[in-house]
Amino acid sequence: MCNISLIDYLGYVDSSNRPVGHVEKILSEYGKLLNDFEIKYIVSEPYKAEYMKKVEIIKSQSDIAHKYKNKLSLFFHNVRKILLLIKLILRSKEKKVWFINIDHSIFLALAVIPKFLLKSKDVFITVYKGNFQYRNKIADAIMRRAYKNAQKKIKVAFVSNKNIEMLCNTIFIPDYYYDDKYTKLQSNNKLNRVVCLGVMNNHKKLEELVNLFIKNQFELIIIGHFTDKTRFNNLLKIIDAHKNISIEDKKINNKRYYDLLSTSKYVILPYDMSIYNERTSGILQEAIFLNVVPIAPKELLHYNSIKGISYNCLSDLSLDMQQELKDTIINKNIELRDKFYNYENIKKNIQNSLK
Repeated sequence: MCNISLIDYLGYVDSSNRPVGHVEKILSEYGKLLNDFEIKYIVSEPYKAEYMKKVEIIKSQSDIAHKYKNKLSLFFHNVRKILLLIKLILRSKEKKVWFINIDHSIFLALAVIPKFLLKSKDVFITVYKGNFQYRNKIADAIMRRAYKNAQKKIKVAFVSNKNIEMLCNTIFIPDYYYDDKYTKLQSNNKLNRVVCLGVMNNHKKLEELVNLFIKNQFELIIIGHFTDKTRFNNLLKIIDAHKNISIEDKKINNKRYYDLLSTSKYVILPYDMSIYNERTSGILQEAIFLNVVPIAPKELLHYNSIKGISYNCLSDLSLDMQQELKDTIINKNIELRDKFYNYENIKKNIQNSLK
């Protein structure tokens, strides 16, 4: 019998049915951190991997709005998702179940399960953002009640940011950990350029970013999967003959990703903080592992306690910095990295929590 089930019921994919976001990597890294446990992975088909010795395939439950014709069909989708989560919890042969990627549904599912049915279960969740809030007052009231009730049934919530507050027991576990892999990937020969990597969605202010770099003539590389192909083509028209900017619509492999990141002086995260508030970023964390200076909204850097070049508005951003200040940023981030992102410390914290 397995010791623990690791569950990703959302299974985010792109239009080609390929995994998107950081969960694919999180699954792999949790597997290494839990190498003393026997793990059963419960994932959708695109997330199945060779290292998974025991795996159960489920249908992806992600809420992609364009899949549903109206609010009623979306409502029934959410009901089916909650019923699936109840089934996964109650029918699991493993005593410990860990939901590593969640939305509001897990709180609704736990809220309706009577506590006595969970006596033989230990439920763990990973939380990447704070409270789920809704504009609709009725929906928000329901969620707040469910959120409060569900946490009474959660043994531990692993939070990816120290600022996330929960009513249940919480332990800070960053998205990624620092180990020898990153030491080998570090490069001392960094090019004087800025890279923008990852999924290119509506969370990122790409038009403002491109217009800024047209003016400052600094080298900018934007590469990643564009969720909106029309937007990608419009950006190509904007940069036109500006040779300092290159844009690619492509999901790059790990080798190219780390090559680009580790050999660049800067990485920029042009998030729209009205959408991307109170969240962490895997790229931001890997930047400090590879001694790259992050450029990001002031709010994002502050929330993650990471040093970098901050801005309130992209148009005000200046890269005219003295080398001494850049070195200070890198040194401060190295201190942070060694204190909070150390592999052995994280592994110890997780394993102690799962006892």
